[in-house]
Amino acid sequence: MLAVNIGDDQRMSVVGITMTNPVLYRLLQAGYRCMKNHPYSLESVARKNGVPYYRSDTISNPRLERWIRELRPDIIVVYCVPILRQNIFSIPPLGTVNLHPSLLPKYRGGHPLFWTAYNRDAE
Repeated sequence: MLAVNIGDDQRMSVVGITMTNPVLYRLLQAGYRCMKNHPYSLESVARKNGVPYYRSDTISNPRLERWIRELRPDIIVVYCVPILRQNIFSIPPLGTVNLHPSLLPKYRGGHPLFWTAYNRDAE
């Protein structure tokens, strides 16, 4: 999830990054210590660019909601996260954009990339 602000000059700046996919979180948890300082890990890239980073095992974490509210983003962009609850997607005044990695509605729901590959769908 990216929390983004739009300046007076219409340029966007990332004001926060969070990794909140519970399935991905559990898979990466075992290898997190070695990936944490990898130069291309999400946390390392955020840290290198001075962008606040928050890692949570669930999207319904009250601390995550407080963190996002403190960032005061204009817009939130999400990718591969569970369904957002209203308390999160209603925070930014310009709304929330949900990017989906597959053809909708054909591959909606969990594991859309698996089903796209399994069906050898080129779209």
